[in-house]
Amino acid sequence: GIAASLDTGSSGHTSSFSAKSLAEDLPTMLKLLAEVLRRPTFPADHIEKVRGEILTSLQARQQSTRRMASRVFHELAYPDHPYRRSLSGYPETVTSITRDDLANFQRNLGPKDAIIIVVGAITAQDAIKMVEDAFGDWNNPEQSSKITVAPAEKISEMRRKTTPIPGKSQSDIVMGCIGPTRSAPDFQAARMANSIFGVFGMYGRLGDAVRESEGLAYYSFSALDGGFGPGPWRVNAGVAPQNVDRAVEIIREEMRRLVSEPVTQEELDDNKSFFKGQLVLGLETNEGVAGSL
Repeated sequence: GIAASLDTGSSGHTSSFSAKSLAEDLPTMLKLLAEVLRRPTFPADHIEKVRGEILTSLQARQQSTRRMASRVFHELAYPDHPYRRSLSGYPETVTSITRDDLANFQRNLGPKDAIIIVVGAITAQDAIKMVEDAFGDWNNPEQSSKITVAPAEKISEMRRKTTPIPGKSQSDIVMGCIGPTRSAPDFQAARMANSIFGVFGMYGRLGDAVRESEGLAYYSFSALDGGFGPGPWRVNAGVAPQNVDRAVEIIREEMRRLVSEPVTQEELDDNKSFFKGQLVLGLETNEGVAGSL
C-alpha cells in the first residue's frame, strides 16, 4: 500500500532488479529487493503460470512474420555462437524447466560484480547505510565467475533464407552483419552512422528511400545492438510480399552508399544535435540518471 513498484528482468548477459518509490519508502523497497534476490521461494503455481505465458508467446511467435524473421536472422548470422539461440527459448526447453533448475540458477546470483544505483531525494551517506542494512551480510561462495563473450565469426558471404508463413499479407525482412561491441573504439562512430542510416527523424535514409520515395515498406529502420558481445547491426523492414526483392535491392543500395560516400555536413550536424538532446533529456528523470550511471 505504498504506491511503489518492484521489477525484475534478464537479458543474455545481465539480471536486473529495479524499484521506484517515495524516498521515505526506500528502506522498505530495499528489504523487499533483498527478499527477491536472496530468498526466492518459486511457488509451483507461479512457475506454471509463467511457463504458460512463455509457451503462449512462443506459439504466437510461430505466426509472427517479424519475430520469425529476427529468429532466422540470428540463426544465419551466428551459426556457431550462443547468439544463435533464442533468448525466449523453445517449446521443448521451456517445457522441461523444473523448480530445481530455477533454484540451481539462483545460486549464480551474488554481490560480487553487482552494481547498485540509487537516485532521488536522499543523501549518498543515507543511501549507502540503507543498502548496507539490506545487503551488508550477503555472501554467496557459490556465485559463478564473471562470464566473457566469445567473438563471432565474421560473415564472408551472403546468406539468405525465406521462411513461409501461410495466410500473411506482410513479409518482414531482416538484413545485417556482425556489429561492434559496446567497448569497441569505433562504436560511437558506428552508432552515429546507424542513426543517419535508419533512425533520425522518420528513420533516416532508409525511411526516405524505402518508405517515403518508393512507398514499399510499412516500416524500415536500422539498429545497432552494441552490447557486451558482438551484437548485430541490422535493418528491419515490413513490406508486401511482392515487394520483398525490390525493398532488399534499395536497402543494399543505401548500405553501399553509406560506406562509399561521406555523409553530408547537414546530416552530421543534425545527428550530433539529436544525440546531445537525447543526453540532456535522459538526465531529467531519476530513471534516466540511473540508467546513465
